[in-house]
Amino acid sequence: MLSKNDPMHLVLTLLGLTALLGISQGRTDCYGSVNRIDTTGASCKTAKPEGLNYCGVPASRKIAERDLGSMNRYKVLIKKVGEALCIEPAVIAGIISRESHAGKTLKNGWGDNGNGFGLMQVFSYAPPKPNEVMSCK
Repeated sequence: MLSKNDPMHLVLTLLGLTALLGISQGRTDCYGSVNRIDTTGASCKTAKPEGLNYCGVPASRKIAERDLGSMNRYKVLIKKVGEALCIEPAVIAGIISRESHAGKTLKNGWGDNGNGFGLMQVFSYAPPKPNEVMSCK
């Protein structure tokens, strides 16, 4: 079964978000392309807490679809960061989807029971600066 940190779940989420966001690859493919990766999709262990009674590719697509509305708020920012770091925006969006459901699970920027901060749930010993919750930093 795939866990939250399992790369296969992330890959499928990325593929779904790539299709849903319509993100171009332009100069963001320095590390490869999610479109060339085969994956089995979300495990049943991952899908069940999402309220899904099915697993695999359909579950990953559904999870990505649910996050799309919230993710669209960050589309320009995600593209900007992807181009700056030469990383596919779908990879960034996939991490954001998996870690915070595009911010929907955050409370004042914090998630994971107060152990992670921001859209990508970065762990930090130092408290975040104001306005960094949804920033490029």
